[in-house]
Amino acid sequence: YERLLELDPTLRGSLRVSMTIETTGLVGRLEVTETTVAEPHGTALGECVLELLRPSVFVPAPSGGSVSYSFPFVFDPQR
Repeated sequence: YERLLELDPTLRGSLRVSMTIETTGLVGRLEVTETTVAEPHGTALGECVLELLRPSVFVPAPSGGSVSYSFPFVFDPQR
C-alpha cells in the first residue's frame, strides 16, 4: 500500500478477503470477494494482500474440519 501511495497519495478503499483455514493450519481457499479500491491500483493491492496471507500458518489449527471466514482490510492514507 505504501508503494502505491507514492503513485496515488489519495488511494483509499477496502478489500474483503475470504479464506479457508484447513485442519493443518494452512490457508486453503483465498480470494478477494469485494473491493472499493479504485483501479488501476485495486487489483494490485488485492494481489499483494493475498500474497502476504497465502503462506500464513494458523496455530492452533481448527479441529473437526476446516473453517471459512471473511475479513475486511481498510486502507486510508489519513489514519
